[in-house]
Amino acid sequence: MATKRLPLGKIVLFGLYVVTVLSTLFAFLALYTSFVITVSFWISLISVLLAETILWRYADYWVGNVDTIKKMIPGYLGLGTVIVAYFVAVLVYSFFTGFADLALRWFILLHILTFAMAVIIGGLLFLFVRSAIDREEDTNTSVVNLHAIEMALKELQEKVRSVDSPYNQEIESVMAKLIDKVHYSDPITPHSLTYMDQSLYHQIHSLIDQVTLMFSGDRELSFEAILQGLNEFSSTLARRNNQLLVSK
Repeated sequence: MATKRLPLGKIVLFGLYVVTVLSTLFAFLALYTSFVITVSFWISLISVLLAETILWRYADYWVGNVDTIKKMIPGYLGLGTVIVAYFVAVLVYSFFTGFADLALRWFILLHILTFAMAVIIGGLLFLFVRSAIDREEDTNTSVVNLHAIEMALKELQEKVRSVDSPYNQEIESVMAKLIDKVHYSDPITPHSLTYMDQSLYHQIHSLIDQVTLMFSGDRELSFEAILQGLNEFSSTLARRNNQLLVSK
C-alpha cells in the first residue's frame, strides 16, 4: 500500500526548525553558562523556543494551505508580522538574561505582557481572516445557487420548446424574462435569506419534474399548470430580491 509522503517544503521547514532549536540551546548554554540555575535564564530560553515554534508552525501552515492563504493574503501577512515581532522582542529580552534576576518581577511582567499582546492581536487578526474567508465562501455558495437556478430554468425552457403548442410563445416570453431576472439578481445572499434561494431551486425543479411526467404520458400535458408554476416562481424571486434590498 502506498504511503503518504510529506511535501518537500514541510520537510525542509522542519529541518530548519530543528537546527534553529539546537542552535538556540547551544547559544544559551554558551553565553549564559553561569546563569543556568537562574529563573531568568529559563524564562528567556523557553520564551525564545516558544517563539521559534510558533514561527515554524506559521510557516508550515503557509506551505500546506497556499490556496486558503491566497484568499486573504493581507490578513495572514499581518498575523505573520505579529509572530515575527514577538520573536524579535523575546530575542532582545534574552540579551538581558545576565542581570535580569536583579529585577526579576519586572522581567517576568515584561514577558507576560509581550506574550499577551501578541496573543490578543494575533487572535483578532486570525478571527478577522477566518470571518473574511467564511464570508467569501458563503458568497461563492450563493453564486452557485443562483447559477444552478438559472441552469434549471434553461433546462425547463428546452423541454417546453420541444413540444408544439399555442402556449409556447407565451411561456417562452415568461421564461426569458425570468432567466434575465435570475441572471441579474444580486448573488450575495445573507444567511437569513438563503432559504429563499433554496425555495426557488426546489420550485423550478418541481416544475421540471411535472413537465417530465407530462412528456412521459403519466400526467396530462397542461401548459396552464406550467404558467401558474412560473408565476409562483416569479413571485418568490421578487420577494427574495425585495427582502435582499431591505436587509442591506
